[in-house]
Amino acid sequence: MFKKNRPCVMPPVCHPVVNQTAYNCNEYIVPEVHPVHTTTVNKHMYKHYHTYPQTYSDANEVYHQHFVDSPGAGPLSGPMPGPMSSPVNGPVNSPVNRPRPPHCCR
Repeated sequence: MFKKNRPCVMPPVCHPVVNQTAYNCNEYIVPEVHPVHTTTVNKHMYKHYHTYPQTYSDANEVYHQHFVDSPGAGPLSGPMPGPMSSPVNGPVNSPVNRPRPPHCCR
């Protein structure tokens, strides 16, 4: 049999450093708050429509004249003397002595 020789151990040879990168991934949860405010504006529009209804009324004016038949003068000869008449202008309630209102049937 052969006798083996023991190997001779040489001094180590140093090579330049090879850089390697090992990555660890850490996950973080960061709450991001984005507030939103909504304002609801209720608009109310009031539309006023104006009408002008017109009413009408009638007024009746009544005039009286009183005449006295004097002896010697014919019937209905002149104004009646007394508190309802004036010796110069005739009866107080006569339309001649007071202004007439405007009237459509003159």
